[in-house]
Amino acid sequence: MSKLNTKNKILLVDDDKHILSLMKIRFESQGYEVEALEDPVIALNALKCTVFDLVVTDLKMTSLDGIALLDAVKSINPKVPVILMTAYGSIETAIEATKKGVFSYITKPFDPRNLLLMIEKALEKQRLEEKVEFLQKMIETRYGVSSILTCSDKMDKVIEKTLQAATTYASVAIFQ
Repeated sequence: MSKLNTKNKILLVDDDKHILSLMKIRFESQGYEVEALEDPVIALNALKCTVFDLVVTDLKMTSLDGIALLDAVKSINPKVPVILMTAYGSIETAIEATKKGVFSYITKPFDPRNLLLMIEKALEKQRLEEKVEFLQKMIETRYGVSSILTCSDKMDKVIEKTLQAATTYASVAIFQ
């Protein structure tokens, strides 16, 4: 589940140190905990050692581009939302990023309020997905087949056959 009463941790990656420091200040002023890194390779290592709630990265960087960083984030933790920023936006890049699971794609220059709104939406979507997953597990634990207790081999066989039938579209009648 989501962390209660803690700041969301954002990994911010951009090889332009001026933009990086401005965004870091803006995000921290909104209550986020921010790790701002200029080098995407160092950011990749940080992803392996630290749990982040969100990644905001530039697309065009010197040692590793944002798409490669997106791929790495998704391989390490597919649930972490990623927002890509770029001054070199193209439809092809946006489509590629979307296919690879980017939460959002924003072109520079952008209104910082729009980026903050995207961040809030990404984190809220992540919280809702975590709640749904938690509730599904809770329902399965409480009401799933594994919670049925039997003392009869015959009943165990009925449950086994029912589970087999549940994987098909066949109609099933159970007789006593």
